[in-house]
Amino acid sequence: MKLKTIVTLMLLTLGLWYVSASGYMLSKAWLSQYLIKAAWEQTLVDKQWHKPWSWADTYPVATLEIPRLSTSSYVLAGTSDRNLAFSITHLSSSGMPGQQKTVVLSGHQDSHFDYLQNLQIGD
Repeated sequence: MKLKTIVTLMLLTLGLWYVSASGYMLSKAWLSQYLIKAAWEQTLVDKQWHKPWSWADTYPVATLEIPRLSTSSYVLAGTSDRNLAFSITHLSSSGMPGQQKTVVLSGHQDSHFDYLQNLQIGD
C-alpha cells in the first residue's frame, strides 16, 4: 500500500472515532436526563428516593424552576464532579428546600446554571 493511502485511511479512522465519541457523549447526556426525570417522577409517586440508574451514586431531590426565564432543572443529591456533569447538585450538609436552613446548590455556570446572570430579585 502506498503511504498516501495508509495516511488517508488513518485520518478517516481517526475522524470516525471522534465523530462516534461525540455522538456517544450526546446520547449519554440525553439518556441521563430522561432517566433522571423518570426517577424524579417515581419519587413524587411513592415519596422514596430513586436512583436514575442502578450504579448511580445520586438521586434527584428537587426541581429548580424559574418561570420568568422558562427554565426547569432537576437537582441531584451530592456535589461530586460526576453528579455535576449531569445536573445541578445539592450540598448534602445544607438544608433541603422548605426547611429553615440555608440551601446550597452548585452547578456549572456554562451549562446547568447558564441563566444565573439573568436572575432578578424575586425569581
